[in-house]
Amino acid sequence: MKSLLTALDEQSRVVMIDPHCGRCRPIMNEFLDDGHKTLYLDCSLMDGTTSIEDVVTLYPDQIDNLSFNAYDFLIMDLVDCLSIAQLTQLLHTVLKELKDDALIVLFGRAMPYELMFDQHLQNMIQIYPSLHRPTLGASEDDDVQGQMVLGRVDEANSRNRIVVRAFKGGRVWMDGQPVEDWGGILPRNLFFYLIDRGMAHRTEIFDTFWPDLSRKEATNVFHVTKRKIHEHLKETPVIEYKNGYYTVASSIGIYYDVHAFQDLIARANIADGEERIELMQVAIDIANNRFLDTIDQPWVAKRRTELEQQLTELIVDLGKAHTTSGQMDHALGLFIRALSMNLAREDVAKDVLNIYLARKQPASALNVYSRVDEHLQASFGIPPQKDLRDLRDQAQAMLDADSEDADSEDADI
Repeated sequence: MKSLLTALDEQSRVVMIDPHCGRCRPIMNEFLDDGHKTLYLDCSLMDGTTSIEDVVTLYPDQIDNLSFNAYDFLIMDLVDCLSIAQLTQLLHTVLKELKDDALIVLFGRAMPYELMFDQHLQNMIQIYPSLHRPTLGASEDDDVQGQMVLGRVDEANSRNRIVVRAFKGGRVWMDGQPVEDWGGILPRNLFFYLIDRGMAHRTEIFDTFWPDLSRKEATNVFHVTKRKIHEHLKETPVIEYKNGYYTVASSIGIYYDVHAFQDLIARANIADGEERIELMQVAIDIANNRFLDTIDQPWVAKRRTELEQQLTELIVDLGKAHTTSGQMDHALGLFIRALSMNLAREDVAKDVLNIYLARKQPASALNVYSRVDEHLQASFGIPPQKDLRDLRDQAQAMLDADSEDADSEDADI
């Protein structure tokens, strides 16, 4: 359980355990045996249950007089017995009752990937082990591979004086120590702007941060802000002026996760086979969170959109690589993650529907189609393209045939 908890992002509230990881029961037992307060719910008994009152009725002995917010962990087993709609509503309900740092852990015979389409849940759901990595055997430590891959990145970081992680809430370390005090919001924001741009003309900086100030006023504020940056980075001259541009000093070792992410993509684009897959996996690990989610500025929003588009393409490419190698569970999870990031990606929706049809899961295929259709109609006023509509028709025909078979069996009984 320790490796699971340390692998989670700070905002994670719901963890889906990959049923193919080979360690589902041992992981569950660690939660149940731990000294923390853990509540176990069997979802096979909860068909139609979406309220706290119904859950309490099902488990009066276990819950007793304790409230839900007394528990650190909520184990929900056999979640595949519930429809996605039922599971989504139940999670919404339970999250309101649990304390803020409580964790919901989902187990089942199939992964409820479609939860990632829910706008409220998608930013707090995490899959364990990471779905973009091939599953390790039951006899192996399920976190070893991730530690080895990321270890190489961290080893490189240790050679730099300044480590900047924009994908981790905008954190900065100087000589191994976190930089907590910037002397205000503006020095921190300007630091990230210059680190991300690499170099910027004075006019660009002024237009971004002080568009309403005169050139003289903006110049004064800029130099005061730049001086604060250097003061809070141990008087290190991180920002230099060269040939009309402000640049990041090349003499100072700086690791910036966004640049590492983009460098890995570039290397993956010219690599082949397992090397290409590993480079893509490491890149996705780095960009696992939103870019500078603690800063609300137009330049950040624009940059965030650019990086999310790059990440979406990377996830799709890795999904296709896993499809080629027969890792269909991982491919499905990756395709749904990419589609949840951009519902206009009809090509990705086709990949998802094809996998669901091959698995004889027409209801799931129709659910995904419905979400894409609604998005395209609302955003662009157009229906999905014909290839996707044809897959919808196949799914509907399969679902109708299944219903007829079920009715026939009931009649025979």
